[in-house]
Amino acid sequence: MRWNGLPSARPSPPGPSSPSAGEPVLDPGTRADLARCRVVYLSVTEQAVAGRINGGKRPLLAGGLSDWTRIYELRRPLYEELAGLHIDTSNRPMDSIADDVVAWTLRGQNTHD
Repeated sequence: MRWNGLPSARPSPPGPSSPSAGEPVLDPGTRADLARCRVVYLSVTEQAVAGRINGGKRPLLAGGLSDWTRIYELRRPLYEELAGLHIDTSNRPMDSIADDVVAWTLRGQNTHD
């Protein structure tokens, strides 16, 4: 199933089968679409994410940090492959992260720098 967040992708039917969050990167067609785009990979360390996911209602993270780590380790190579810019968001203010993304965008780099 193709993720419906990209303009070139067809809309997906709503419901439990629709991908969300990091799931679109698992679809080869979506990865092909993303490879033609400028992609920013925003990462976070295990320590920083621990407090963010405790007590949440995310079915894929029902097992807590161990589920997050397993999923992240499976997806990380895909994120790294696609991203033209990687920013660790673990301990940075959002304004600083946004400034970095804007600066990268204004420099006009299209792919992996």
